[in-house]
Amino acid sequence: EENHPLAEMMTEIPQETLEENHPLAEMMTEIPQETLEENHLLTEMMIGISQETLKRKEVLRTIKKIAEEKRVMNDLFLKKALLIKQQNALFELKLESI
Repeated sequence: EENHPLAEMMTEIPQETLEENHPLAEMMTEIPQETLEENHLLTEMMIGISQETLKRKEVLRTIKKIAEEKRVMNDLFLKKALLIKQQNALFELKLESI
């Protein structure tokens, strides 16, 4: 009784549809094991490439981050050098005024 609605649904599939699907089912079972294995290897290679790409992108992000930090440090160094130059100029003015 539980399967009765399912059985009715299955019998409602037109014979034409079943016949159209039959060659497709046969074609699918005819895929050589070698092709399936090749596709599996290709999929694994693509996953590997994706992982490698992600690693490279992470390395590039790290390099960009380090470069930005170096740029900021360089800016600070230049500002400090300018400050020291200004302090030296002030010191020289004080010496001249003595």
